[in-house]
Amino acid sequence: MKDFSDLPMEAKVELLAAIISRMIRAGVRTLDQLGALDRRTMEQVWEDACLMQGIERCTIPSRLMGMKTESTFLVHWGQRVRSAAEKPRALSRPSAAKL
Repeated sequence: MKDFSDLPMEAKVELLAAIISRMIRAGVRTLDQLGALDRRTMEQVWEDACLMQGIERCTIPSRLMGMKTESTFLVHWGQRVRSAAEKPRALSRPSAAKL
């Protein structure tokens, strides 16, 4: 099994984009939640994503291994993706009393 950090940058980007895309479609925020939908471990989901991208099996990045339910995969990787149900927040204006 190859180490994720040893992959070329293009392969890393493709793999992470594929995982993020699957998570968005499934409406989940972590790799562990994605696995739970299919009754699989996050390792199995990751290996499946590697195979689907034509990349030899590689390790899950250590930064993702501890991300189960509280932290979010998307935010950790610098992505801010809103679900279809989540509405953008309006900018608040200061009230006239505070002016």
